[in-house]
Amino acid sequence: MVDPITAIAAATAAFNGVKKLVQAGREIEDVTGQLGKWFTAVSDFNHSKDEVENPSNMKKFMSPKSVEQEALDIIIHKKKVQEMEAELATMIKWRYGGTVYEDMIRMRRKLRAQREKAVYAKLRRRKQIRDTIIGLSVAAIGLYLTWLIADTALKMYEENIHQKKNLL
Repeated sequence: MVDPITAIAAATAAFNGVKKLVQAGREIEDVTGQLGKWFTAVSDFNHSKDEVENPSNMKKFMSPKSVEQEALDIIIHKKKVQEMEAELATMIKWRYGGTVYEDMIRMRRKLRAQREKAVYAKLRRRKQIRDTIIGLSVAAIGLYLTWLIADTALKMYEENIHQKKNLL
């Protein structure tokens, strides 16, 4: 799982690559690799943003950032993604024509749905399994400690009774 900061850094690097290629007058075939990297990074950002907005129980307790800081980071990065996408749309429409961009957006929606089902569903399952294992481990340790305390208390009680019988 990629964190939002890393995803934004990757998106910015890919965006700058697309910008340089378009400005250099390269053909759309030469630009698609960088565009693909940009869309992948944006997709990773959107998914990690959803993870931050809907954290697991473990993440809620262990997050090093304040809620306000996470919210501000997400809003600022989301705005940056929107600005990059608007600039990319303008560059692509200007250089290659509006239909190329519109076709790409339609295809992106289709591929995003497929990717969500395949990649992110698998990641969610792994995360749920990990959280379940951690929760069960904590519960098992708690039960063991409870048993240990109860056993010690019972032994102390039995020794106390035994000592009282010896005194009588």
